[in-house]
Amino acid sequence: LFHGNKLLHYTICIIKKYKLKIVNDIFSANFISSEPRTTTRRPSSPNPPTVRRLAADPDTTDETDEKNPSPAVDALFSQATEQRRAGDYATAAQTYSQLIRTYPNSSAALNATVSLGHLELTEIKQPAAALSRFERYLARAPQGFLAQEARVGKLRALVALRRPAEVKKAADDYFRAHPSGYAGAEALRKRGDAKVKLGDCPGAREDYRQLKLRWPASPENDLARRGLRRCGQSPAQ
Repeated sequence: LFHGNKLLHYTICIIKKYKLKIVNDIFSANFISSEPRTTTRRPSSPNPPTVRRLAADPDTTDETDEKNPSPAVDALFSQATEQRRAGDYATAAQTYSQLIRTYPNSSAALNATVSLGHLELTEIKQPAAALSRFERYLARAPQGFLAQEARVGKLRALVALRRPAEVKKAADDYFRAHPSGYAGAEALRKRGDAKVKLGDCPGAREDYRQLKLRWPASPENDLARRGLRRCGQSPAQ
């Protein structure tokens, strides 16, 4: 019984360590940047304290790990991380894919799906492939450890694919699932932009108004002014 409890404790520690590593890797890659990454890095979120709290919350779970050799899983993920940091994005994507193929039923593979989706969206510029990754994660773990990151990724992928009706739905889904989420200002602004493209200027103005009220210091307000101009309204009004 003693050895059984000790083994269980060790397994839980490994899962927590691995999931914390996944989140930190995503955040280090500027995952929560509102706009596409440029050569000049900018602060990635208007609410960094919330992000730090989320990244330090390893007790949120989704799937249970298979009994895979943890060193092998860690090695693959670390390899993909180093490749990404070195700018070898295509090889990093292949390594993430290898992890997913090798351990398809593990939480490691599930979480790596979000990492791969982020890489495909921001670096490889394949938003359709990224969208399928985020949707796959959410289909399996709608309340999962990286569900918020997957929903933000899905929203951005749909914007890149120019699907305003789906952007609006994705933003609504984000607010239902994460009413106090770290990307609230971005989701509200993107929903307003989608409404402009759909011809719903009154709805867009209301989203932009709420954005200014709830997040007055957010840089998303600067982007919202463009939407107001497209609706024929001065940003000062």
